[in-house]
Amino acid sequence: MDNTNIIDESGDKKYFTQIPNMIVNHSSAYEQSLYLIMKRIAGETGSCYASLNWLSKKMSADKKTVAKTIAKLLKRKWIKEIENKKVRGGIVRQFVVVDLWKANIKEYQSGCQVPTKESGSIIPESGSVVPESGCQKGTKKNHKKIYIKKRSSLKPFFNGMEMRMSKGKWWCLPNDGSEWLEFAGKESEIIWKTKI
Repeated sequence: MDNTNIIDESGDKKYFTQIPNMIVNHSSAYEQSLYLIMKRIAGETGSCYASLNWLSKKMSADKKTVAKTIAKLLKRKWIKEIENKKVRGGIVRQFVVVDLWKANIKEYQSGCQVPTKESGSIIPESGSVVPESGCQKGTKKNHKKIYIKKRSSLKPFFNGMEMRMSKGKWWCLPNDGSEWLEFAGKESEIIWKTKI
């Protein structure tokens, strides 16, 4: 693999901000808001050193919430703190946004987490058997049971394939690494066991 370094000097990225799907799918509204603001400020290679007052106005949240959310992003290792920055009126904390694209690609490489209206998949061949393929409508009653099982060492399986929950639907992960398949069966058919 060669070490080619390409620098984009077009300047078009100042008009939009890209964030990994894992941020949207695995965080609270406050975490998403703060991450997006920090990412927009930092750009591709910079840092974010906005004050808590400014961030709280942008997020429409109080400063305590912003401070707690910063702590959560640091704990998740989505941002990291570097040396404080001297600005007009004092000193503020400074952060860089951690590159999460490799982790995001690894989690979403099959493409089925990006839903279409009918199948929940990016391409028809991804295993959606029928458009109305068993997405459970009222999952609140089962939420506690599923959450407790996920926290334990047990993993969900169907027909020997490990399963994952994404976008409110169950997906089967074929053992050969091919596209995820949307689960069309009943939740009672899922077997919980330790991963082999």
